[in-house]
Amino acid sequence: VPESDIIGKTDYDFFPPDIAATLQQKDKEAIISGKPCINEEWVQFPQGGRILLETCKTPMYDRQGNLIGVVGIARDITQSRQLQFELNDRSKIYSAIVEQAADAILLVDGTTGQFIEFNTAAHQSLGYSRDAFSRMTIADVDVNFSPENIPEMLQQLSRNHQQQQSFETRLRKKNGEIV
Repeated sequence: VPESDIIGKTDYDFFPPDIAATLQQKDKEAIISGKPCINEEWVQFPQGGRILLETCKTPMYDRQGNLIGVVGIARDITQSRQLQFELNDRSKIYSAIVEQAADAILLVDGTTGQFIEFNTAAHQSLGYSRDAFSRMTIADVDVNFSPENIPEMLQQLSRNHQQQQSFETRLRKKNGEIV
C-alpha cells in the first residue's frame, strides 16, 4: 500500500468495524503501558482471506516527550502457527505411543546419566515411583554403570550411535533384585 494511501487514515478505513475496534484497543494498551506490546491478532480482510498477525505496537513520542502516535509492525504468522499446532499434535501422538509401550523407554542425559524422560513401564518395572525415578541416574539402576564410569560409557555409546547397537544390561530393582 503506498504511503499516500495510509497517511491520515485509521484502522476503520481498512478493516470492518469490529476488527478496527480491536486493533485500536491494542494501540491504546501500548500507549498506556508506555512500551512495546506484542500481540497475535486474527485479521479478516474485506476482499476475503484471514491471517494471523503477530504485531508489535509501540507508542511514538516527539522530542519533547509528547505522544504523537503508535508505530505498528505486523508479520503474517499463519503458516508458522499452523505448523506449530501440527507439531504439537504429532508430539502428543508419539508421547501416547511411548507411554503405552509395555517395554521401558528412557532418554538419558549424555553427560550426567540422569533420566530426562521415561515412560511408566520404566519406573514401574523397577519398583519406583515416577517422582523417585526422575531423581535417579542410570548408575542407580544399571549394575554395569557406576557414577565414575557414566561419562566413559555414555561417550562410547554416543560414538557408535550411527551403527546398530545391541547390548544386554542387568538392572537393579528397588528391592535389590537384579533382572
